[in-house]
Amino acid sequence: MTRRRAALARRRALADHLRTLCASGDLRPGDPLPTMRELQELFHLSPTSVEAELAHLAAEGLLRTVPRVGIFVNEPVAQRGLAFLMVTPPPRLRTRYWERVRLGFEERITHVGGSSLVGEYSVILHQASQGMLPPLAGAFLVTSDPAMNPTALKMDDLPVVRLSPEATVASPSEPIVDTVYMDDVDGGRRAARWLAQQGHRRIAFLGLHTSRELGLAYRWSALREQGWRQAMSELGEPVAGLVFLPRKLPETFSREMETAAAAAKSILGRADITAVVCANDDTAMGLRNVLEESGVPPANRPSLIGFDDAASADGGTLTSMRLPWEDIGRKAAELLFGRASGRLIGPPQHHELPMTLVSRIMIG
Repeated sequence: MTRRRAALARRRALADHLRTLCASGDLRPGDPLPTMRELQELFHLSPTSVEAELAHLAAEGLLRTVPRVGIFVNEPVAQRGLAFLMVTPPPRLRTRYWERVRLGFEERITHVGGSSLVGEYSVILHQASQGMLPPLAGAFLVTSDPAMNPTALKMDDLPVVRLSPEATVASPSEPIVDTVYMDDVDGGRRAARWLAQQGHRRIAFLGLHTSRELGLAYRWSALREQGWRQAMSELGEPVAGLVFLPRKLPETFSREMETAAAAAKSILGRADITAVVCANDDTAMGLRNVLEESGVPPANRPSLIGFDDAASADGGTLTSMRLPWEDIGRKAAELLFGRASGRLIGPPQHHELPMTLVSRIMIG
């Protein structure tokens, strides 16, 4: 572990320690924190690192700073009767990763002393129209579909965070909507760079979007292609003939591997291609299946990197970009609390969270 990663781990340990003390009642609302020197010595951190982590906890609402006096445990949100809503898309648009978003959201809401309510959009829409929802302090819309909006849910006066790859534009006539997403462009760029570091230059991209139709469900695939293109430009490598896309979008998420396999057949016989950035792990598995069924020897197969870090992908040997689903839920909760508590003001904010490279034994 590098020094930087070790320091980050100690910072997280400091934050978790203080959250645990507050949750257990060992530190109660209004109690002062241990001194800066005590925290520095306990977690072997510099004054700057301790200050940064305490500022982060203050932004969450767990702590409050009194100038020239000290830092104290804040009053929990729940004591002010506030709750936060997470609205999920219908089952046909929900992937296996929404559960991880929910876990991160509920974890952070609980840490700041609040309560959460999770429900499908159609159900929440009905409950809102009937006045059945409890008093809410904010809502997290886990979708980029504009049809799912605060106005339809009668939440124009509430803080709202949307899961979206694009920032919202502030308008005096519309409520402020903050946005949070993963940085797909950076992920595609880093995936291609990693393959280049392994000695590859002719690196292809296998996507799930089409050249004419993105669709809300597969915009992330196009953004990852954009990052791949940037990395190839840095390498000085032309990309003509290196992009492989399906003729039509997958009908359902469960058909992604099949759709990718159809597009991947064009890669067969391309001895110049030594590596492929795949839009996700299912795409990589679709390509791998095509290579196996065509009898391509393992030594002649291109190296692959996917996205999602699916545990079952190729028996857990596929190098992949792990997506920050839990962190997205946590960041949404932090933004909502910041707006509800008055600590976050101003125009809409857009946060793109980085992916994590998980390097494993290469396929082929």
